[in-house]
Amino acid sequence: MSTEREVSERLVVETARRCLAERNLDILLPFILKKDEAELRREFEETLRVRKLGEGARETYDFWFCECALRLQREAAAAVHRDRNYVQSPLTL
Repeated sequence: MSTEREVSERLVVETARRCLAERNLDILLPFILKKDEAELRREFEETLRVRKLGEGARETYDFWFCECALRLQREAAAAVHRDRNYVQSPLTL
């Protein structure tokens, strides 16, 4: 049985791969914070550029792009969790 985190991460990676296949970053943006959009966009553009160099480069950069997307999604999830805990903390009342 998969954990919620594993399911979420699998969805992000599948969406990142789809985003590369369709050359459309917009489908991945809902998974990350707005402040991280420029970083993801740079990685996306670099990956598309390097993919043209051959299969080895394509595999390496596709992997790197998926890892970047996953890292940014984890940061977004942690931020949501921190904010939720901050609001609910008795120390903030």
